[in-house]
Amino acid sequence: MTVAEEAQEQAAESEAPPEEVVEEPQEETAPEEAATEIVTEAEEPAASAPLASLRPQARPNRPAPPEPAPETEPTTTTASSEAAEEPEPPEVEEDAVDAAVEAALAGAAEATAPEAPSGPPLTGSEQEGFRVAVQACWNVDAGSEAARIAVTVGFSLDRNGRVEGSVRQISADDGPQAAVNAAFEAARRAVLRCQNANGRSGYDLPEEKYGQWRDVEMTFDARTPY
Repeated sequence: MTVAEEAQEQAAESEAPPEEVVEEPQEETAPEEAATEIVTEAEEPAASAPLASLRPQARPNRPAPPEPAPETEPTTTTASSEAAEEPEPPEVEEDAVDAAVEAALAGAAEATAPEAPSGPPLTGSEQEGFRVAVQACWNVDAGSEAARIAVTVGFSLDRNGRVEGSVRQISADDGPQAAVNAAFEAARRAVLRCQNANGRSGYDLPEEKYGQWRDVEMTFDARTPY
């Protein structure tokens, strides 16, 4: 290429319009939610200044949730010889139970059995004297219905021969209730009155035989000689 042609080419290049520079649009980025101030490069501190930033700190990453513990299969226990079992009540020998029952029955029988009279029994004359003493106070109308009723009464005496408690009716013949009541009242009055008759205080009975006459049952019957 000659010098003239080179100069002409350079002149043509200088006259050509400059090419437009097309800038690619930059995508707008959303500002950080927590930003309160925009920091430019001019505002960056000098190198000698302490490192500090006014930019909001990035949110700390949320800790990853802990991994769930591995599920353990529930342990099932089955009844076996090794499992704890309620202790069985000790066996009681039948002989021991029978013996205890017999002892309890024997004790109950002894508690309910009446005490046997102590001391020697009353002689015939002693019984007759007691009968005569009570008869002296017994008075019943021979023509009344009560005279046809035999009544048995019971009572207790203390060691002095005096009546303890009340005189009670034990039995009586069948008849009108009024006649039965009259026969009983006549017998009761006789027992209570005669214990103090003739200046005595209590029936005259041998003290050493108290166990024989402490509890008395006496029958009053106007139809037979007393």
